[in-house]
Amino acid sequence: KIKPAKGSKITMLGYSEPIAWEQTSEGVRIKLPPLHKRPLNTCGKGIWVLRIKGSQETVTEAPQIANASGKNFKNVVFAGSTEVYLQAESSAEIYYTTDGSEPNTNSARYNGKITLNDSKTIRAIAKRPGKLSSEILVVNGIKARYGITLETAYADKYGANGPLSLVDGQHGSTRFTDGMWLGFEGKDCVAILDLGESKPVKAAGMSFLRIIPSWIFLPQSVEIWLSDDGFKYRQTARETLANATNDDGNEVRAISIDLNKTARYVKFIARNQGVCPPWHAGAGAKAWLFVDEVWID
Repeated sequence: KIKPAKGSKITMLGYSEPIAWEQTSEGVRIKLPPLHKRPLNTCGKGIWVLRIKGSQETVTEAPQIANASGKNFKNVVFAGSTEVYLQAESSAEIYYTTDGSEPNTNSARYNGKITLNDSKTIRAIAKRPGKLSSEILVVNGIKARYGITLETAYADKYGANGPLSLVDGQHGSTRFTDGMWLGFEGKDCVAILDLGESKPVKAAGMSFLRIIPSWIFLPQSVEIWLSDDGFKYRQTARETLANATNDDGNEVRAISIDLNKTARYVKFIARNQGVCPPWHAGAGAKAWLFVDEVWID
């Protein structure tokens, strides 16, 4: 962010008059001319070049939205209600909104957690004394039948509709480009279902894709961990799969594990085999793990 020099003017390339501006605690507020008076540009729609004489301001780091373990998420999908935790740089205060408006230092001050009972978008900034307010961080809170959180990142190009793809009831085909699968390159898939309250869980399952010529393998193993509070988990079951062979065909594999336990949170861990095996054309390169649905009975 730039702080204009006192008494200076801000000009727009292709526009003859100076641009009105004011300095605020949030930064510089610039009033652009009416749309019909703005110059045409060749850079693309809605792009204009401003000339500002001033000095660079120190900006507070944007807050992070995380769960209690410190893992960062862009979306929070939940059932019933959930708490969203924020963190910022030392000595910074966090301000947020959930009504769609942009946050500023007059917005609600974060006091340790934000409780969501319905779908809402959280917009948050951080402000440290002596620094300008941070950029706005946006997180969508989505209420679903089951809340789901991913603790590992999927590849953007195989992102389907995000985490909700795992609980939407729509099953992927043997085409990995059908828009149904979440793809994890060289990484495990770790997903947590929030049932909203402690409930009997008879069984839990996941479905996977195998297309070996496309470097997509079944997991080495599937683990189920249960928790009552979302903090302390206990491993409840583990199923190990056979090693891949060159003769394995394309397949959608559903794996269901009997539990007969009670819990609110169900953590699924599908262990990626890591790299393609020595006999594979991509030997030593990262293996893909494709996951579609997770469920409980």
